[in-house]
Amino acid sequence: YDPTKINGLIRAILNIFKKSSYVGYTATPFANIFIDPERNDTMAGQDLFPRDFIYCLEAPDNYLGPDRIFIDEQDAFLQEIDDAEGVLPRSHRSYFTPNELPNSLHEALQLFLLACAIRVHQGADSTHMSMLVNVSPYAAVQRKVSLLIQEKIDFWRNIIRASAFMPGQDADFWTAMQVLFEQKYACCGVPWHEIRAALPDAVQPVKTLVINNKSPDRLNYSDHTGTGIRVVAVGGYTLSRGLTLENLIISYWNRNSKAYDTLMQMGRWFGYRDDYEALCKIWMPADAQGWYAHIAEASMELRADLVEMSRRGMTPEDFGLKVRNHPETLIITARNKMRAGISMTVRPDLGGKLIETHVVWRDKNRLSSNLQALDRLVKNIRMDRNEEVLGGEKGSRLWRSITHEYVRDFFHEYSSHRSLLRACNENCVNLH
Repeated sequence: YDPTKINGLIRAILNIFKKSSYVGYTATPFANIFIDPERNDTMAGQDLFPRDFIYCLEAPDNYLGPDRIFIDEQDAFLQEIDDAEGVLPRSHRSYFTPNELPNSLHEALQLFLLACAIRVHQGADSTHMSMLVNVSPYAAVQRKVSLLIQEKIDFWRNIIRASAFMPGQDADFWTAMQVLFEQKYACCGVPWHEIRAALPDAVQPVKTLVINNKSPDRLNYSDHTGTGIRVVAVGGYTLSRGLTLENLIISYWNRNSKAYDTLMQMGRWFGYRDDYEALCKIWMPADAQGWYAHIAEASMELRADLVEMSRRGMTPEDFGLKVRNHPETLIITARNKMRAGISMTVRPDLGGKLIETHVVWRDKNRLSSNLQALDRLVKNIRMDRNEEVLGGEKGSRLWRSITHEYVRDFFHEYSSHRSLLRACNENCVNLH
């Protein structure tokens, strides 16, 4: 009843016509499904709840999405930031002055230089090459961080240009670069000595730009068509919401946002990475990696619900959509967008799913009790003379048509670790 400016203007346009259709496209549908379907203001008209349909567009095979990065192939892409709080903390004020960069950011910058050299060696020297640094929402802090980054890049560039072809010179720097290359990019199939030789030309045009509404810097990729631009883009809200970084290779993200949709919008590393996907790396703290993994799972569950809704021929209003809540710190979307949502605890449907525990007790008594419960289950099944089928290299067993009470009794006796119990107890969903 008190719409935001954009929401109100869209509804005003729709009210002009007797017949109209409104179709919205979004990568983060969380806020949309929490709109009150019954809201109809005399002045503003009906709200924008997707009352007729929601259709999921399938991602192509070459799309690098959150499920691949944060669930399926974490080790391939993710690097942990564990050294930033002392020099570049996530929570700071606009007047904060960083005096140095964390070592993890040094490593990310050096890896970007190596990635540029690999791309140049591959013949892609005329394509854009980008790195993202998102560590502060404040323009003044972003400017200070960019100056420290540019100073460090200039320092390394001078070393590279002076000694790339002089074995023995600046040995500590070159040894560190070689170790980093062999740790992260050994899969690229290019020997180190060729990458070292390509570095001078690769790093020469690299520059740092501050991307925010107060900065004079402008990142316009079309101005560099045919030649390419190599850029470390430092920013906050502008990078998170409006600007796509073309050919983004390295991302360094250390922010404190807590809403599902905001976090997903900040993920500029999602997209198409043809020909250089193996070079892509993302630095972020361990807890943030867990945030993104949770959101990816919640998104997959929502997508599954939307597919089921479509299969039943139901509308969003009839079906009732839910999004899994985070048990600790995250919120699904801004609280003013969730006024129509209600919190409910629901029993998850585990039919057709493989659920495995990854946390077990260290306590020997609990472990022994759990093993005894398993032993009783197997003995009871065998006493009923159920058909036992052996298979697999590890001698796995399959029983059919067993008495369900045996399985029920096993779960009554089995003691799950407290972290799993806490997650189950707090695993509420917000449900329309």
